[in-house]
Amino acid sequence: MKATRQLPLTVHNVALRLNRPERTVRHWAKTGKLRGFKIDKKSWLFTPEYMEVWQALHPEATKPRPSVVCKGDTTHQLEASPCWQYVEFTNSPTQQQESTK
Repeated sequence: MKATRQLPLTVHNVALRLNRPERTVRHWAKTGKLRGFKIDKKSWLFTPEYMEVWQALHPEATKPRPSVVCKGDTTHQLEASPCWQYVEFTNSPTQQQESTK
């Protein structure tokens, strides 16, 4: 039985995973906060296994994603929302109460 090997993560993938700008991920790689492989001037690759361990050791580095409410009263994470054009942000308690009425 062969072990399945996961593809390396790009700066974009890591930025989505951490909910951080790509620029921040590049800066962390350049300064050594993240360990990756530089493949050209702006491109880095990261192993998925390393990122899982790194995230577990640095939970403060991952920003929480804001929840959104679609017109169908379904809550999604922002980037995974299939109805992104209909979102209403629910950051304050008053907005949350008004959206449930």
